[in-house]
Amino acid sequence: MKKFRELWDTFLVRPLIYMSFTRIMWGLFLSLLVSHIAFLLTDRALRSWLFLLAAALLFLGAWLSFLQLDGMKLPRLEQMRHVLDRPKRPSTGDLIDYIDEKPERYGELSDDERHLCLLFSDVLCGVIFVGLSILFP
Repeated sequence: MKKFRELWDTFLVRPLIYMSFTRIMWGLFLSLLVSHIAFLLTDRALRSWLFLLAAALLFLGAWLSFLQLDGMKLPRLEQMRHVLDRPKRPSTGDLIDYIDEKPERYGELSDDERHLCLLFSDVLCGVIFVGLSILFP
């Protein structure tokens, strides 16, 4: 817990929200798509089991992030993340309300801050998917 408190800062909230939202949307999309296809083929609703599978994968990702936060090196995982973290094109719109605020991007964070954001995002999304599997059997 001491290491989490040392690394956590308020500027990590924005990347955490962005990552959590993206993970939730992808998890919902894939779970519901596979559930729909399985229902068409077998007349069984697998929605709750697929939500549990998504939660298990997210908790596995949280565990890997925790291990990386402790100093473990996973070279293949780092290569995959570098491919996914390719630079984005800048947007062309003006947001005059946030002109003085410098947005913190995920790519600009240090490695420990990235792993901390991944850990919290995966745990948060995993808990949400466990709740969804309980609510929607």
